[in-house]
Amino acid sequence: MLKTDKIQLIVGVDTSEGVRNIGYLQAEYQRILEAQRRTNSFTETQALGNALGVLRDKLADARKEYGLAAMNAKELGQYQRELRAEKSNYTPNTDQHKEVSLELEKVSQKLKDVNSNSVAAEAEQVALRAELQKTIAEFGTEALSMKQLQTLQGLMYNEMVKGAKSGTIANSEHAASYKQVVSALAKAESETSKSTIVEKANTQAVLASVKANGVLSLSLVDMRAYHKSLTAEI
Repeated sequence: MLKTDKIQLIVGVDTSEGVRNIGYLQAEYQRILEAQRRTNSFTETQALGNALGVLRDKLADARKEYGLAAMNAKELGQYQRELRAEKSNYTPNTDQHKEVSLELEKVSQKLKDVNSNSVAAEAEQVALRAELQKTIAEFGTEALSMKQLQTLQGLMYNEMVKGAKSGTIANSEHAASYKQVVSALAKAESETSKSTIVEKANTQAVLASVKANGVLSLSLVDMRAYHKSLTAEI
């Protein structure tokens, strides 16, 4: 159960820090609302009600300042539910009812657009994952760059988490393939690290040669390394 002093702290400190985060404010609102429903204390009910009022005002300010574009699907969904509840409190055809109805239409359309974009983005990820996995099946993990391996690892992990539900990732049908990608990525990162160390050592040797004998003493290969080091410094 939330204590009165904790409630005051939430309103006085936490919301000021999270005022630019609509999702944070909504989460705090739901948390305090649940606490208000559970408490049997009149004092705490009043304090929680005051806290909800402050949060409602801060949410309204944040939504007005940043607009619907700043909200994700979850935040839009909660806002939609709040507007529906508010709309039911007004008499049809009154100014308040019309104003809330118009805002509700905008939120519902935005939510529809966001969900549509999410479906399209997910379809693109599925296609990309399938393409990368097909490349591995035909040519092996060596055919993918480290960036592609990193991308595939993330896509496969997300898919396994989504499909695991109450189970574990280790039991996923994709677990074996995922381990293969992780192993290949670790190898690629290790080789890149070794290559970087060797390259740095070669660069230091080239710079030492330039300092001792001048640029004209460099071979064509070392000249390229020297040029690369100069470009990196710019």
